[in-house]
Amino acid sequence: MAAVLPVPEAAPVRQSAHWSDRLAHLALLLVALVLLAFLAVPLATILVEAVQGSDGRFVGLANFVAYAQSPALLQSLWNSVWVSFAVTVVTLPLAFGFAYALTRSCMPLKPLFRGITLIPLLAPSLLSAIS
Repeated sequence: MAAVLPVPEAAPVRQSAHWSDRLAHLALLLVALVLLAFLAVPLATILVEAVQGSDGRFVGLANFVAYAQSPALLQSLWNSVWVSFAVTVVTLPLAFGFAYALTRSCMPLKPLFRGITLIPLLAPSLLSAIS
């Protein structure tokens, strides 16, 4: 039987941070603070305004209740659902037919049409701006 020798505990190795690491952390903190200032502060201002009345007094959720009880909200909700349904009914068969034709047919200019369909994936911000 072989003798098992005890292994001494190894001391943890601690490396000192390089000055460039500290500079990178400082820059990251600065960017986070700028994002917080430009995103959180306007959102907090909007939230404060949402729970105040026209005279500046705190009214709680009364503004939200009044908005939810307005008939315009129900009409706009119905318009959104109707437009979404109509767009789905029109787009789904057209997109399926186009994809089926690109995949299963020998149509002329197939690479051109395939490239045209990939444009929204490559430049989604440009597509909405152009349309």
